Parts: sequence; structure tokens; C-alpha cells
Amino acid sequence: SEEEFEVMARAVYPLHFSSKEVIAQEGEPGDAMYFITSGRMKVVREIDFTQAVGQPCVKLLELATLTPGEFFGELSLIRHSLDDNKRHK
Repeated sequence: SEEEFEVMARAVYPLHFSSKEVIAQEGEPGDAMYFITSGRMKVVREIDFTQAVGQPCVKLLELATLTPGEFFGELSLIRHSLDDNKRHK
């Protein structure tokens, strides 16, 4: 609705991040959604190969590169909302 759009528009504000800055980490609670307007953002996952190779070996696997017009964080909002509803019951 028009009212919902206005509420969302008022909640959006610009953020700037440095190169290689971690914005969100898997497993940590999130309560924000991000829209890429410029630059690129890489989605990576840390994979531990220590058991396979027999010595400490952790690598980053690049899962995606987000570009202007793309977004992320929407799933953390859903999860945040579900968790919040459980706390209030």
C-alpha cells in the first residue's frame, strides 16, 4: 500500500563500506536489508579443510558478487521477525 511504501522509504538511509569490510556474518542475527547502489559486494563462505588435509587449512569460497540493483539481508529480516514473534508469545 502507499502507507507501507512511505514507511519503508523513510527507513532507508545510505551507508558506505570500505573494501573488504564484513557487513554481515553467517550465524549472527540480522535486522537490516541492504540495497547495492554502487560498487560490488562479494558473498563468501569460510570453508575449513583442516580435517581433509591434516593441517590447519581454511579457505574463503566466493559464492556470488552483488552489483548495483541487487539486495541482500531480506532473509535475516524474516528470521528476525519470526524470532521476535516467538519471544512475545
